[in-house]
Amino acid sequence: MILLISLIILLFAHHVYRTINGSFKIFTITNMFILSYVVFVYIGILCIQFGFLDEEEAQQFIINKEITLRMWVYTTLGFFFLLLGILVAYTHYPKVKTIQAKVVSKGISYTAFDISKKNRTYIYLLLGLSIFVLLLYRRNLGGLPLESVLLGLSKSDLSLLRSDATNNFSGSLYRYDMFMHTLPMLLLLFAGIIRKYGNKKWNVLFYILLAYNVFFSLTTLQKGPIVRLILLLVSLSIYQGRKISLKYVIAIGGIGVAVILLMYIFFMGMGEYPVSAIIQTATHRIFISTIAPLFWYIKYTDIHGFLWGATFPNPGGLLPFTNIPLTVEVQDLAVGNGDIVGSMPTVFIGEAYANFGVIGICVVSFFFGFFIQSLDNAFLSKLNSKKSVGLSVLFLYFLNYFSRYAESSFSSLFTDVKFYFPIFIYLIYKYISSNKRVINNENNMSRNQCSHIYGRENFPEGMSVTGKEV
Repeated sequence: MILLISLIILLFAHHVYRTINGSFKIFTITNMFILSYVVFVYIGILCIQFGFLDEEEAQQFIINKEITLRMWVYTTLGFFFLLLGILVAYTHYPKVKTIQAKVVSKGISYTAFDISKKNRTYIYLLLGLSIFVLLLYRRNLGGLPLESVLLGLSKSDLSLLRSDATNNFSGSLYRYDMFMHTLPMLLLLFAGIIRKYGNKKWNVLFYILLAYNVFFSLTTLQKGPIVRLILLLVSLSIYQGRKISLKYVIAIGGIGVAVILLMYIFFMGMGEYPVSAIIQTATHRIFISTIAPLFWYIKYTDIHGFLWGATFPNPGGLLPFTNIPLTVEVQDLAVGNGDIVGSMPTVFIGEAYANFGVIGICVVSFFFGFFIQSLDNAFLSKLNSKKSVGLSVLFLYFLNYFSRYAESSFSSLFTDVKFYFPIFIYLIYKYISSNKRVINNENNMSRNQCSHIYGRENFPEGMSVTGKEV
């Protein structure tokens, strides 16, 4: 029965995808999230139901069969209402499929301002700021987990350092994260789009930014950030017109598998293990580790009762409740870390259930699905009108950003600088570029003279089509 209902839900998901998107053309916020939910949550819960577990987990789930069954029920309900919310949002904008096809076929419009030498200089300066903030972050820590691997630290010491670098960081981590993570990712997307213009200096800048983003993704020795970076680059190449072929899919899959295996060998102390054991561990991490903590969220709620919104952010203590760090509380319940401040995140429905029960899963999933599809509607409509560089960067960033909610709590969205900061950067960029167009108009340069489509025209670096410096 479980398998039958699960297959029906997956067929429903496929129907929703085909209804909204037609055949696959590009990743969108919605279909990237559905992909993440299926891979990290729904396949995982089926693996748990049918016993594809290690020995310790098998005992835990077999002894608590009732909780294990509830996990499947809750993830299935969450998936159904997520899809329902997506469908409702689609009915309010049924042209999204047609518009998506137009967006895919349309070249990216850019201006002389976008490709100017000054713009490239600004990016180098911003990258320098990111490196400076990363060095401040390292000084605060006393050393990055990545470099500490080379010192041969014990697993317990390394776990403590990783805790200090993330959950137990002594300072406002989000302030560092804005500049050493979010900003370089936006710059990477910008350079990745502009380098299609063909100037070799933009290619150099792109690879410098790529090297920085790869390094930062590895600093805390977590596997999720580097995998998401790979998916982001794949999304960028598809968005720019890369045709999807079996060879391309196999190549990307091979790169992803190789990166994960290398991390387990060099960073996770499994260098002496056989490849089969490493693959088994990595497969378990991909398909089961995200959804398995839902067990402890249910158990935590059975012990403490529903939290009724107490996990929501309370910035500055302005609201009349004390915030409960649910991921940390659940970690302590599950393993009890002592000095190590660990966290145990899971799919967003875990927090929804801990706060409001089954009704919370249904309502939150519905509105989350409605929200991400509405974002897609808005982005695709704007991109259909003008597929500009700045808006393209923001769209690609958000499809990567929202996919992580298949593995994390939803309430952080309300105060997450990773959500608001890119919007702020985009508004600044739009304001500066608009002012630049005004100056160009005063020099009798029409908008059509400044606008180009990839592959149609060329003009010297830093010069407008009239020959004036930009």
